[in-house]
Amino acid sequence: MINYKELKAKDWREFQKLRLEALQECPDNFASSFEEEVKNTEEKLIKILDDNYIIGAFDHDDLIAMVAFYKLNLRKIEHKGIIWGLYLKKTYRSNGIASELLNEIIKHARSNVLQVQLSVNTKNIKAINLYKKHGFIIYGTELESIKIGNNFHDEYLMYLKLKK
Repeated sequence: MINYKELKAKDWREFQKLRLEALQECPDNFASSFEEEVKNTEEKLIKILDDNYIIGAFDHDDLIAMVAFYKLNLRKIEHKGIIWGLYLKKTYRSNGIASELLNEIIKHARSNVLQVQLSVNTKNIKAINLYKKHGFIIYGTELESIKIGNNFHDEYLMYLKLKK
């Protein structure tokens, strides 16, 4: 049975392990790189966990998926939040876990902001379809958003209105 819970400071090792796996397996889907994040200290990882609301999916004690939410904190944009870092281990895909994680993070966001935004690689069709299924709409395209070596990747900018 899969359990969902917020990651806390004590989960920093599991968070780092899954995050590094995500960056190695799907480097085109994240702005950060394995080479940068492998250098993160325990203190930095705990700060990331403290500054963001991150939900993990656990199969027993094994962290198999996660997604993060960050509320913007400047007065004029504090009505918005960012969803980032959605990743699910390959062996657990296509069974509704990513959708449930997204439901949970949207539920949390709904009590904190009026809208959420995210960006997604334009070639990541499964993720785009997942976000659309949850009501996100594409409102723009950031061309050459990510550069890996000499290769550029475009990203769709997506938006979900939570409250009127």
